[in-house]
Amino acid sequence: MRIQGKNAKEIQESIRFLISQGVYQEGDTLPNIRELAKQLSVNRNTISTAYTALAKLGVIQTNKRLGTQVRYSKSRGGEGSQRNLSPELIDIAHGNPNRDLLPNLQSVNFQNVRAGLYGEDIYHQQLKKYAETQIFSDIFTIHPEACLALSYGAIDGIERILSAYLLAQDHVAIESPGFINSIKILENNHFQIHSIQVNHAGFNLTDIENALNKHVKALIITPRAHNPTGYSLNREEAILIKNLLAAYPNTLVLIDDHFSAISHAEYYHIIPETTQNWAVLRSVSKYLGPDLRFCFICCDPHTSALLDKKMNSGTSWVSHLLQNIVYQLLTAEKFEQHLKQVKQYYSDLNHAFVNLMQQKQLKCAKQFDGLNVWLELDTPKYYAQALLERGWLVRTGEDFFVENTQFGLRITLSELSQQDITQLVDDLADIVAKNAQHA
Repeated sequence: MRIQGKNAKEIQESIRFLISQGVYQEGDTLPNIRELAKQLSVNRNTISTAYTALAKLGVIQTNKRLGTQVRYSKSRGGEGSQRNLSPELIDIAHGNPNRDLLPNLQSVNFQNVRAGLYGEDIYHQQLKKYAETQIFSDIFTIHPEACLALSYGAIDGIERILSAYLLAQDHVAIESPGFINSIKILENNHFQIHSIQVNHAGFNLTDIENALNKHVKALIITPRAHNPTGYSLNREEAILIKNLLAAYPNTLVLIDDHFSAISHAEYYHIIPETTQNWAVLRSVSKYLGPDLRFCFICCDPHTSALLDKKMNSGTSWVSHLLQNIVYQLLTAEKFEQHLKQVKQYYSDLNHAFVNLMQQKQLKCAKQFDGLNVWLELDTPKYYAQALLERGWLVRTGEDFFVENTQFGLRITLSELSQQDITQLVDDLADIVAKNAQHA
């Protein structure tokens, strides 16, 4: 089968069909414009129009050295435990919260719960009030005109907001390394991605400035417990980012504050008064459980209106049953006390790991927040394999970077005991020492 067609639309559809049939596969080079125009006996502008349309759809991409290629989609693994693990292996790659610290759903009372119907109030009113006075009290103080919205998890919220504002091939800035599913959203929607480098020392502000200078349509920032590095913005950084954003009022700013309720770091707001469209997303995944698929969103009125339209294309509300469950869990007796214990638990794990690493004189950040720690290692595959041989399943940095790189290891501490952490650090120290001997 060969490319066919006499106009741009026919040629475009022919190429898409050939890709769907596997005639052209990811990375394959298409005929150049002059060659294909001659082959089909059409004007070169016709081929150029077809190629431009396909590029906007994210089907192909142009590389000056390699020509026009079928777009390559990087395969990224998601979060979660690996299947069919050997019972001898300890999984510290999964990225999950500790299941034992999540609320017991048996406490949820369904006796007086009614299923919602079309046309009813989209909000559980008590939950809405709780969100305004508890979840987002800080944001409403800064932005009294803001609106509340809900979504089925942070990723659902981010994707709905981006799709409401942007088109394929629009430019978006995001952290690298960063949260896998957020990067997947940008790739799957065929946005042009600008990397903001981040490590245990903080965000690369030059990368943010460069992205803004290139007039990215949107910027996604994780202010606390950044996944995978565990870094949280400090006051100085937040002020600098806020000052940069002030000159770009049309840039959509999304704040993924996923660890908000149990973070030990203070939240520093980076959205200036000049920013027209913005949203702060605070999901319940880390302290009520990812399976609830629920996120609170605080945003400007226009973004709220666009989110309503996006919800209306499916159902116009987030499940009333789900809202009721979340409300009952958040307002349960002694929940606030439980939340403080969870917060302290994760903080103690991080400090225990960091302190032992420093005692062993191993390279490690001084502080982490969140469920994970990040080790900046140049040969992560070597360390991953060496740890695997000692019974530890870890994750290399490959999936977390926008770029094709293997730099770094991410370790999830959430389910480890103090004894486990001691053994892990001892094993790391031994592997580092042996690697140095062979260097």
